Amino acid sequence: MPSIHRFRNGYGIGRRWAIKGSGAVVRFLGRLQTKEQFANSPDLKMALMAAIIEALDAHATMSKQAIDSQAVRDGLKDVLMGPAGLYEALRAAKAG
Repeated sequence: MPSIHRFRNGYGIGRRWAIKGSGAVVRFLGRLQTKEQFANSPDLKMALMAAIIEALDAHATMSKQAIDSQAVRDGLKDVLMGPAGLYEALRAAKAG
């Protein structure tokens, strides 16, 4: 499997992709290939790995922001206690 390299502007997988977000390639191949060909495509495997790495980076960034900012933590708590209904969900789980 080709190696994945982190670049300043995105991900490069081997020498084939040097831009972030290989979704366009995957969408293009999905239209051209059978389901079996697509499922076994090295392009799909590489795009999946790139997406996983991108998600990891995003979660690390969000976590660091929450660790570094009381305001961010307070905002998260407000969302959990308000629209997300954390307290009510926990009470319902306890009763059930």
